[in-house]
Amino acid sequence: MKKLNDLSFDKHSTRYSEKFKHQVCQEYLTGEYTKNFLARKYRIGGKTRILTWLRKYGYVEAKSQDMKKTNKSQIKEETKKNQNESEEIKRLKKQLEEQKFQTEMYSRMIDLAETEFGIPIRKK
Repeated sequence: MKKLNDLSFDKHSTRYSEKFKHQVCQEYLTGEYTKNFLARKYRIGGKTRILTWLRKYGYVEAKSQDMKKTNKSQIKEETKKNQNESEEIKRLKKQLEEQKFQTEMYSRMIDLAETEFGIPIRKK
């Protein structure tokens, strides 16, 4: 009897029937065997082919490039949004500082007018 490790892979494998593909997928999903083991057992051209079948027949969720692109575009949008928010915060801080300075100047002008001209401006 041949050892499992002695089995060779046929890189240019033949087409497999739908029934066979489903059988291999279900055998993998039982948890008894790994994709590598099943690939060697049935002389399938590699574990990625089994993974492809699992995705194709809905046994596992498909990993799409669109999801990757969406995630990348979302990250770019969030980064841009964060940069815009950061710029807005800087602008508002500057505006606040200017308003504080202006308020201080008005307060000093009122103090000066009250002392120099003796005019009560502030209500008590």
